[in-house]
Amino acid sequence: MSTDRKIAWFGIGLSVLGLIPIFRDANVQIIVAYCLLFFALVGFFLYAAYRTSGPQYTTLSLKKELEIEDREGHLSHLKRIQRIRVNYGSVEEIWCRGIYADGKIDNFSVDGAAPPTHDRIESGHTVSLRKRFPEAIFSGHEATVEWSYDLHDSFPNSHEALESDIRHGTRKVELTVLLPTDRLCIKASMHLLAGGDEIV
Repeated sequence: MSTDRKIAWFGIGLSVLGLIPIFRDANVQIIVAYCLLFFALVGFFLYAAYRTSGPQYTTLSLKKELEIEDREGHLSHLKRIQRIRVNYGSVEEIWCRGIYADGKIDNFSVDGAAPPTHDRIESGHTVSLRKRFPEAIFSGHEATVEWSYDLHDSFPNSHEALESDIRHGTRKVELTVLLPTDRLCIKASMHLLAGGDEIV
């Protein structure tokens, strides 16, 4: 439990103690009115705590499209389209984190434009991209972001894999792999894992 919620619960406890002297000297109508008001405020607090306990935004849909442009897998292009809905508060930016591949990654793009240097963070072999919204989007509003980048020498073998880490709050996922005409798909399979265990 966060510090602000602990303080809120402490404040509710103090308010209950503060009502004891009032109840001792008040008539039944005032006591009932105070009780109704108190439970209404507690109910509102519980509702607000429930609404803000999950992720700040929900990914309504996540579409990943990988296009391998040549038979040897020297050049590939990955496009990721993410549609989100804000659950509470406001969102001014979102991140696409943990971008990695076996080969080299470059030509990053966010909504069709190269991201500024401060919106791209490289850590080891992974890259994170940031999308800043022109204006903050608020609870109930939706937005779509397109991330894309090129992959060099990432899919050279006859048996390859496209991994996708699906985070909590994602409703729909769509994965597409496009192959050149001279690189046929012999067999395709999908594996779902949760907590390190495969889901049958």
